[in-house]
Amino acid sequence: MPGLKVGNRRIDIFPVRGAAYFAGSVLLLLAALVGLDRKVLPGLEDKRKICGYWWLAENRLIEHNIFLRNAATEENWIWRSTALPVSVEKPKPWRILVMGDSFVWGSGMANVNDTWWRQLARELDRRGYEEVEVIAAGRGGRGTRTELEAARWIVPRYKPDLIIWGYVTNDAYEKEVRRFHEPREAAFEAIERHASGLLPSLTAQVLMLRDRKHESTLSGPVHGYDENRWELMMLEGKNLKLYRQTVAELGAFQKQSGLPGFVITLPIWPSRGYYEPRYAKVQPLFRSAGMPFLDTLDDFCAAYPDEKSNKENILAWGVNPANGHPATRSTHFFAVEAADYLEERYPECLGARRTGIHPTSIRVNDWVPGNLEVQEKRGGLIFDYPPIDHLLYMPVRQRFMQFNLEIPAALGQVKLRGKHLSSAALWITSDDPVLGYDPGIVSSVGKISGGVISWDLGGWAGAAHVNTIRISADFEGPERRLALTLIPPEGAR
Repeated sequence: MPGLKVGNRRIDIFPVRGAAYFAGSVLLLLAALVGLDRKVLPGLEDKRKICGYWWLAENRLIEHNIFLRNAATEENWIWRSTALPVSVEKPKPWRILVMGDSFVWGSGMANVNDTWWRQLARELDRRGYEEVEVIAAGRGGRGTRTELEAARWIVPRYKPDLIIWGYVTNDAYEKEVRRFHEPREAAFEAIERHASGLLPSLTAQVLMLRDRKHESTLSGPVHGYDENRWELMMLEGKNLKLYRQTVAELGAFQKQSGLPGFVITLPIWPSRGYYEPRYAKVQPLFRSAGMPFLDTLDDFCAAYPDEKSNKENILAWGVNPANGHPATRSTHFFAVEAADYLEERYPECLGARRTGIHPTSIRVNDWVPGNLEVQEKRGGLIFDYPPIDHLLYMPVRQRFMQFNLEIPAALGQVKLRGKHLSSAALWITSDDPVLGYDPGIVSSVGKISGGVISWDLGGWAGAAHVNTIRISADFEGPERRLALTLIPPEGAR
């Protein structure tokens, strides 16, 4: 080993033992980082303890798919798709229009039926109102001002019989208060891209910590205000003055239309401390404008008295760990509140109410990927299985496509066939009949090999109220065309 002799003392220039210790330490550190990235963080993500890389990626894919399947435009905000068309002519005697923003758009949702307006349609159907149609119009990030302008175009064309205006806490935006915008540096973004390729889960956690730190320290007039301050500052000064005028115009528009309507608050989680200051200043504005104001906060807090939720608790109340928009626990609550209010105040807009048991037909009205071309033939759905990068991944951590039922229905069998199909796995989610909504619990029905596959759901938990069908398929050849058939239980055919 190379060394240097100084007097009677020898000094090692390259100490082998020290180098070995150093190399071993580096390897242990790398192994720990890889283990943290590949096992620990994904495990916490699966338990919904953290938001991580995979849910961030999934949320981006979900958002992209909303654009693919929703044909809404900047002029015509009506939510409509191939599977959920909306005609100008009313197919039923009565039509309710819900105006809103991302809560209508369905941010973070892989199932349009999870939105609160589709939950309202389901709730009214459950109560026996078959003569009323619920349609909705909304775009992400829009406030009352732009919703009003959109309604001026929509209402005379789609001719609703009643309008519901959803109110969320950023609706008072009048361009007077800037929202925080994260400053980006090109050099740091390059490092971010490389690190994400090596340690994606760990990098995502570091970046989220950095973003939260930046928002707390840089929030102000230069970069804009953090969401909490931004929402409250919109209810002060010039912005509030402008919003008062917007609400007055909304009231005038509603009166001029000759249609009944009301405003409903849409709190994401049951917190008086957070929402009361945000509703207290706008409620008098709407009432002064002649707009009935349904504040759901009291009922929401009463329904969940033991919940210790706050603004940071997206993991408990958000639609997914990477998106703080409301999940079905909240959207179903909004729907029930609105349905109760409609029955109490506007029963004439609901039509006749059926009596007796009404069998639910099995109908798919939404799917992901959103650009999937689906044909209905002989009671089944025909489609080409999509490329892998178009497929959803979480929370099962296998690539799958998703079909959503218009109304939860009882299934006895699910059949899948394809010329080159070699195997397929099936998962379902179901409405909980006690809760009244789908809590998002994914149940694996199993993986089966073959070109003609049949899953028997007889006796399967949740088979009486199936809400979504998720399928992952493998092939032994180039032909990827599949036929999917959903079959009711024997006694319901």
